[in-house]
Amino acid sequence: MRDAQFSPGYTRIKEGSVHSTVDYVAQVFRANNRRDPRLDSSDVKSFLLSRLLRAYRNTDPDVQHQKAVPVSLLRLILSSASSSLEFFSAHLLIVAFFFAMRSCEYTKVSREQIHPEASRRTKLLCLRNFRFFRGSCLLNNFHDDLFSADSISITFEFQKNEARQETVTQEKSSDPSFCPVRSAATIIMFIVRLPGASPDTSINSFRTSDGSVVLVSSSMILATLRNAADSMGKDALGFTSSEIGCHSIRSACAMALCLAGYPEFTIMLIGRWRSYSFLRYIRKQIQQFYSGISSRMIQLEHFFTIPRL
Repeated sequence: MRDAQFSPGYTRIKEGSVHSTVDYVAQVFRANNRRDPRLDSSDVKSFLLSRLLRAYRNTDPDVQHQKAVPVSLLRLILSSASSSLEFFSAHLLIVAFFFAMRSCEYTKVSREQIHPEASRRTKLLCLRNFRFFRGSCLLNNFHDDLFSADSISITFEFQKNEARQETVTQEKSSDPSFCPVRSAATIIMFIVRLPGASPDTSINSFRTSDGSVVLVSSSMILATLRNAADSMGKDALGFTSSEIGCHSIRSACAMALCLAGYPEFTIMLIGRWRSYSFLRYIRKQIQQFYSGISSRMIQLEHFFTIPRL
């Protein structure tokens, strides 16, 4: 398994390390109401398996987290959109950025790309999940001018962390082209014009010029992100297009909030993280992350230590 000898045509195991691959297999067993194969007869993780996995860690490859993308890359995607579908996808990405969305919340994701348990819990957002407010007045998605709204609230009905009916709100930004309210209103305007559009219509639904409806997929979004990264180049970004993925949007939101100086609980609430697991999305290799730290570290040069009693 470690050398992918049981998978003809593959050069590496699916999850990058034996430990994470075994965890993935165990999730499949549990999802199908089977006993966790990692447990021994006492229902605790096998001692021999734990020892073996610990020994593997020294030679396992480094974990390569998907890089966070900057706002400038998303602006490039929006400004370079040359078709209605590209324009729609760009605004979909902007909304996903402001709400730290998982890819399966705003795009069509194949079951093979996500863990079975997550695929059952996390639901694709629909029109009914979007609410626009002008002051305290709720606007009608089908009839009112959504661009006049002051804020937008999105309710995530089911999530990977088992939280339900969690609502996150964002106000209109001062930027006319990069705004959660305006981008969401643009998406909704496309959707309500679809034949048979209803509150249950998914937010990735787009009508092409020939009248057919396509669902924006995670592979389409990934191609868009990577094409933009190739256009900007490694010299500007510090990474290549192969180092980013759909998780880069969720990481981008966490990174933007961190660099803007927002406290941890704000990041957790907007990104719907239930614990400090959001720290996995903070990319410490970003140069601006360390801005001013060295100067502040030497502001107080001396301190006195209270002697032990």
